[in-house]
Amino acid sequence: MPNFFAVTFRGVEKISADEIVRLTGTSIKHQIYRQVHFDVHANFRSLLDLRTVDDLFVSVAHWQPVTRQRASLDLIANKAAGMPLDGPMAVIGQVRHLPASPLFSVTANFVGKRNYTSVEVKQRVGQAIAGTRKWQYTEDDRVADLNVRLFIEGDAAEVGVRLAKKPLHNRDYAGADYPGSLKPPLAAALVQLAEPRAGQVLLDPFSGSGTILLESLPFGVQIVGGDVSARAIEACRNRGLDVRQWDARSLPLKDASIDRIVSNLPWGDQSAIETGSVGFYADICREMERVLTPTGKIVLLTTLGEQVQFSSLRQEIDSEISLFGKRPAVLKFS
Repeated sequence: MPNFFAVTFRGVEKISADEIVRLTGTSIKHQIYRQVHFDVHANFRSLLDLRTVDDLFVSVAHWQPVTRQRASLDLIANKAAGMPLDGPMAVIGQVRHLPASPLFSVTANFVGKRNYTSVEVKQRVGQAIAGTRKWQYTEDDRVADLNVRLFIEGDAAEVGVRLAKKPLHNRDYAGADYPGSLKPPLAAALVQLAEPRAGQVLLDPFSGSGTILLESLPFGVQIVGGDVSARAIEACRNRGLDVRQWDARSLPLKDASIDRIVSNLPWGDQSAIETGSVGFYADICREMERVLTPTGKIVLLTTLGEQVQFSSLRQEIDSEISLFGKRPAVLKFS
């Protein structure tokens, strides 16, 4: 049975694992820092529907020991030359067409200091594979047919080949360069935590470029969104979203009219709060609670979690993640 590992955000591993189980019916082998490992025996194409993972790989090898010393570069090159790639290639071939002599790229990530660089690892692995197979190495992942990925942590290296041609976080909908925009997989994770159901109304009162709203659409919900920024409204409309310009401290919405609220609240340098944050958060929390139905749920992302206070909602989740070099928290209320 082929093994896979999904790459996700720190702190989002369980959400991604839950989505994998729902989609495939499989069980999770294990979770580690930013990775979820699992087996699937058939229907590999369905894995491309995963929304909360940044990227997805067919497992190829687990190398150990890979130390911080430069001598490990020789070990990595020797292991790469003998990698069992036929099995992963057969799995990928069931999902998409591959040329007989594919272009391939190499990506290397490691945690902690090493006496070698990721560039050196990529070059050695690329040379080793190209020397044993009729494959051509390219440094440009955008044009590659295949991507070989190495995650080196501690004394071990996890090696995989990307299932899709491009990372799963690259959505088909148009991009938008907007300060504080979330990556689609993280937006999808926030939406999935809210447990939306078809026919419900989902609100993002700080829509930004609209990523949360777009990630809500597959659930069959009616989306409502807005932002104070004219630039944000333009970004949303360029993505085909009909949103309103408003001040979230006074939402033009009826009481108890919203089933789910999912939002990346203003926080940090990329979404500065012009007024005092304590009063601002008190105002927006009061408004969100006012428009929420009695059975509604709220999922928020912020570094100012202590200022998120509701009078009648119960907090279910307070989970720290890693984003933009900060440690915001995912909060869930119902």
